Amino acid sequence: MLRAAVAIVTLTAVLYALISLARLIQNVDAAHSLGFYRAEISECLPSHGLLTLALRLSQLSYRPGEVDPEVSEEQHVHGVDSTYARCGVAGGQSFVAFAGTHDVRNLRTNVLMAQVPRDGGKVHAGFEWAYRSVQDDVRGWAAGRQGPILVTGHSLGSALSQLCALDLAQQGHKVVNISFAPPRVGDEQWAGKFDSAVPRALHLHAKSDPITRLPPHSRGYRHTRRHFLVGKPCTRVLL
Repeated sequence: MLRAAVAIVTLTAVLYALISLARLIQNVDAAHSLGFYRAEISECLPSHGLLTLALRLSQLSYRPGEVDPEVSEEQHVHGVDSTYARCGVAGGQSFVAFAGTHDVRNLRTNVLMAQVPRDGGKVHAGFEWAYRSVQDDVRGWAAGRQGPILVTGHSLGSALSQLCALDLAQQGHKVVNISFAPPRVGDEQWAGKFDSAVPRALHLHAKSDPITRLPPHSRGYRHTRRHFLVGKPCTRVLL
């Protein structure tokens, strides 16, 4: 029985690593994976400014060296295993945008699927480790900011954005969390805590994206209630 459990855990980790490696290849510019969401937003929610901005910032997070003339008060935050967050203000909107898998070192973050305690529940050890490495810098940047902070990201960045959104909400900030292609971050208790603390959240995923089905339910992972499938018919959401 123990050997079977270890084998399942190992196979799951290998599967996640292989999918993450494929995502790494795709995400050189993040255009391949994010193109679907761009089309969905354009067709179904063309006037939703926050969604459009979140998508643009998620793409921008993959290009830390690129200067965006529309972004001010910018801070680049780097953590373990190439964890990266871009903080700033765009169009008057404060934001924190996390990059997804963009470096082979991110693979270690993805496959550390054991659960560790956080915020009254348990979360993915790799995601927690990565976010904790940038947590103080992100909190420092957010300190004293007025109005809601948009927290966004894609794939691995989506997972980090959820941890960040809950963290900033518990620090007393108003937060809007919009993310794309999210993996599962924590257990049922953690997901419930997130849903209560961050009511303005939207996690969009495509049915064909295997990352959104990992880590598996069998390991105790659950999505938040703000998790929506996009595609036909058009997704209708409110933030």
